[in-house]
Amino acid sequence: MAKERVSLFHLVLQIAVGCLLAVGGIWALQGGGDPAAVWIARNMGNVGKTLRIVFGVVELVVGILLVLKLFIAGLSSLSKILMFIVVIIWAIVVVCGDILGGSGILQSKDFLSALYRLAMDVIILCGIIIIK
Repeated sequence: MAKERVSLFHLVLQIAVGCLLAVGGIWALQGGGDPAAVWIARNMGNVGKTLRIVFGVVELVVGILLVLKLFIAGLSSLSKILMFIVVIIWAIVVVCGDILGGSGILQSKDFLSALYRLAMDVIILCGIIIIK
């Protein structure tokens, strides 16, 4: 019985993270983005906007693949490579944006807000890693 619960929670987590990444990818392609895309655009200079678009495409594809992977076998090799890219970028965002950045936990004047953002981004990172 416990195994069924874990499987159900894994399924729900996979759908939630897939939707989150797909929406984040669409949002990044529209010029905004989730915390990772915004951090890339702000901190990568002139190529930041291009990198945000590339990341948005990767994020959108990974999100769609995560949901489709539930119904179609054989998508895991491509999605694992793209998931690895997303994990690396989210980890960089957590360290550089949420911890060391100007609005990060070490420099922010609003500690609780910075801690909340850090916790949300770590939860997303852990969700991506668990599904991977």
